[in-house]
Amino acid sequence: MRAEVTQIISTLTAAVAQMLCFAGLAAAHALAGRGALVSDPALTLRLLVVCEAPIVIAVFSSLRRDPKSCSFLKAASRGLIDLPVGWLYIFNLIAFLL
Repeated sequence: MRAEVTQIISTLTAAVAQMLCFAGLAAAHALAGRGALVSDPALTLRLLVVCEAPIVIAVFSSLRRDPKSCSFLKAASRGLIDLPVGWLYIFNLIAFLL
């Protein structure tokens, strides 16, 4: 059995990670344009995914729990695999609620 490795993330690191994710969200919103969420929600949501997903995956892959046994590439590929799984979950949830 492996020894449990825990990585303590400092407050500054967590704040920087949140600010990077917020910057990606702000960039996507700026690219979409003013009022685009109301006039063209599909385009806006695609821009949000295209701009925000790589930033979130990169930031949180760099903050992985055990960097020695889990490489950055492995953590990033897990994040990419989770995108379609999350979409399926959301679509099934919306279909259930309708």
